[in-house]
Amino acid sequence: MPLLLLRPGMVLIWQLLVLIAISLWLVSPLAALSPAVLVGPDLESENVTLTSLHNDIVSYFDAQRSLKRQSVDWFVQLRLASESADIDRPIALIQLTDGQRLAGRFVGPAGEGTALRWEHQELGTVDIDLEDVIALARTGMVRDWWSMSQPPASDTVRLTNGDQIDGYVARVSNDGLIINPVDHSGEVALPLDRIDIVRLANNPRPAPSNVQRLWLTDGTQLLTDAVEIESSAVRFNTELFGSPDSEVEMPLSKLRRIDFIASGLRLQELADIRMDVLWTDHTDAFALNLPPVVSADQIHLHAPIEVSFTVPIHTKRFAATAELAVQNIPVQFLDWADFELIITSGAGDEYRYRLHAGQKQVLINIPVRDGWLRVRLDPGVNGPILDRLLLRDAILLIDRSGEDAQEQVTN
Repeated sequence: MPLLLLRPGMVLIWQLLVLIAISLWLVSPLAALSPAVLVGPDLESENVTLTSLHNDIVSYFDAQRSLKRQSVDWFVQLRLASESADIDRPIALIQLTDGQRLAGRFVGPAGEGTALRWEHQELGTVDIDLEDVIALARTGMVRDWWSMSQPPASDTVRLTNGDQIDGYVARVSNDGLIINPVDHSGEVALPLDRIDIVRLANNPRPAPSNVQRLWLTDGTQLLTDAVEIESSAVRFNTELFGSPDSEVEMPLSKLRRIDFIASGLRLQELADIRMDVLWTDHTDAFALNLPPVVSADQIHLHAPIEVSFTVPIHTKRFAATAELAVQNIPVQFLDWADFELIITSGAGDEYRYRLHAGQKQVLINIPVRDGWLRVRLDPGVNGPILDRLLLRDAILLIDRSGEDAQEQVTN
């Protein structure tokens, strides 16, 4: 077999071609692969490496490093691995009647003062009519108000000093809101820096059935019927009240998750449902008052405690990651963290999980019946010291076709 001999000049050319090929590979979309989690209609999660999302087809490498291409109809959710407890903290949040949520800041009035101007870091400035607003709140919002299923009898404003004013928000001013109190005492001007949360007496309305929900890292939730992921960017179209339909592009690092439409199913955050404390006793935990806390769509509980959630009647399943909330605890003290997590739903349905230093995390995926869910923490032999639970990615799977059928019967 004849040997191929290369002259010195040809060697240099081949070396240059190899360098060019390596450079092209380094800047190709495959170099920007993103760790992600895909969740199926059974709420089972699969760790994948995302390559793209295009024309409702998601491309990814599975755990066996095989390249897969599937329709988004196979999944109910895509979570980016960048999602964590340390998500961006917005200045304020505004909730719209269709469930969209915008982080950002109040800029001022729009129109004749019947709308407010809102600025979002990625979306820019939008004008939103007051009749399209459910609530406006600082990040330390009162979630019982935020997640009300029925509107209050009147607009309600809670001030930073704890006072509450009921009445009618008449218009938006340059620095806040003008409200007419129910006692007819005359208009009151409320600067925004004195307001903790505003809950308007507007009826929520269902989102269209053919849209996907995008979650950004700052707490923003947007509805879209088209989303694309290529390399390190995400593109989607969105239509907010008062603004035309437009395409938005932002870094993929700003995207937290996508909730897909799958066979008439929808997802709902457990953290967005009112939580009632049935009982608690922290007298043995250094006599500290350790109430449950909902923060950044995560639920923090300290044993012993039992809480209850009245979930939508057509809820089918509940899934979450339960883990010890001991990130800042020295290793030598972790043995004190030892408790049992008990979840009940429906008559006789009980699921038990034990968390301790040797098992800091468990995955939950259980059926839900009869429209309610209870979570209880029972301390171990060491008592309730450091028995702290974090529930994250806590989602409910709801049969939307059942909801639609019930709504038709009601109407």
